[in-house]
Amino acid sequence: MDTQAIETLKKDLEKNLPAIVAREEIEKYTGGMFASKSMAIYDCKGTGVKDPVTMGRKVGYLKSNLIEWIVNNINKKTLMEN
Repeated sequence: MDTQAIETLKKDLEKNLPAIVAREEIEKYTGGMFASKSMAIYDCKGTGVKDPVTMGRKVGYLKSNLIEWIVNNINKKTLMEN
């Protein structure tokens, strides 16, 4: 992804995501790119979104941390394809 596309993605996510995104709602907010089960696996492996928040058994991600994680993982995938 080029720099302009990344900046556009960041702005769109910043505008449209709530302050905290529940893991169980991640598919809805990422257009199906990431599933809640996949996010749980990333979290268990230590490769998920940094500093997840919890309330009881619910897990969520702060908007800024989730955006950073999405951008970093899209870049990795794009670089691996080239």
